[in-house]
Amino acid sequence: MKKILSALFLIGVAAAIAGCDDASQKAENSTQQGEKQAENSAAQVKTDTEKKSSDLMDNIKEKSQEITNNAANEVNNEVNKAVDKAKEIQQQVGGSVQKSMDQVPSKIDDIKNDITKSVNDAADKLKNKSEEVQQLMGKDKQQTDDASPKEKEVKPDNDKKTDDLIKSFKGEVSKKEAN
Repeated sequence: MKKILSALFLIGVAAAIAGCDDASQKAENSTQQGEKQAENSAAQVKTDTEKKSSDLMDNIKEKSQEITNNAANEVNNEVNKAVDKAKEIQQQVGGSVQKSMDQVPSKIDDIKNDITKSVNDAADKLKNKSEEVQQLMGKDKQQTDDASPKEKEVKPDNDKKTDDLIKSFKGEVSKKEAN
C-alpha cells in the first residue's frame, strides 16, 4: 500500500511539474504574440503615415505644375492681346503720316501700360498660387511631424504592457511553485 501511495504521489508531482512547464510556455508564447502585435501596429502606423505624406506631396506637385501652366497660359493670352492691339493700332494709323506719328507714342505708352498691368496681374496671381503651394507643403510637413511622436508614444506603452504581462505570468508561476 505504501508503494502504491508513493507511486501515486510521484505521478502527481510529475504532473504538477509538467503543468507548470506548459503554463510557462503558454505565457511566453502569449508575450511574444503581444510583442509582435505591438510591432506590427507601430509598423502599420508608420507605413500609413509615409503613404499619406507621399500622396500629399504628389498632390502638391501636381497642383504646383497646374498653377504654373495656368499662369503661363494667362501671360501668353495677355501678350497675344497686346499684339492684337498693336496690329489694330497699325491699321488705324493708315491716315496721315503726321497724325500717325503724333498718335504712335501715346498708343505705345498705352500698350506698354496695358502689358505692364497684365504682366503684373499675372505675376501677382502666380505669387498667390506659389504661397498656396507653400502652405500645402507646410501642412504636409506638420502632418509628418505629428505622426512621428504618436509612433513614439505607442511603442513605450506597448513595451510597458508587454513587461507587465511577463511580470504577471512570472508572478503566477512563482506562486504555483511556492504551493
